[in-house]
Amino acid sequence: MLRLHTTIDSVIIEGMQRKSGYFHLAQKNTYVSTLKLGRGKDPMKLDKFVLAQNMAFLISIPPETNLAKLFSFCLATKARKNTAGTDILKITCELMENPSNLPYWTQDVMGLDLDYSSEEWKALGEMGIQDAEDFMATLSQELENLSL
Repeated sequence: MLRLHTTIDSVIIEGMQRKSGYFHLAQKNTYVSTLKLGRGKDPMKLDKFVLAQNMAFLISIPPETNLAKLFSFCLATKARKNTAGTDILKITCELMENPSNLPYWTQDVMGLDLDYSSEEWKALGEMGIQDAEDFMATLSQELENLSL
């Protein structure tokens, strides 16, 4: 699995190796892509790399999985314009740390824009959550089974 860690002056990409200013996938039997990060002719900016990485992750998720249902729910929700991205990240990290809080988390996320829309309720219903712990345990297994 690829993990991207960034700080103000460094980028560490687990699962990738750096050669001559390029990062490439270090796994066998995997499509090898090179991205030049930094300055130079036609460099791929880090934000484009993160976008490409997230797109590849989303494409690899089967649509009938709990993970896909959770992402559909997230896409249906809206935050107020003045909600900081760090606040949203904090809320999502809290779910990962306490997966049994899924029912409360969904309500918190739906309320970010101070409005509970019909799209949000529909996406929540399509998640089909009967048991929050079971839903999140299945989701964790789906994450482990992804092949990136």
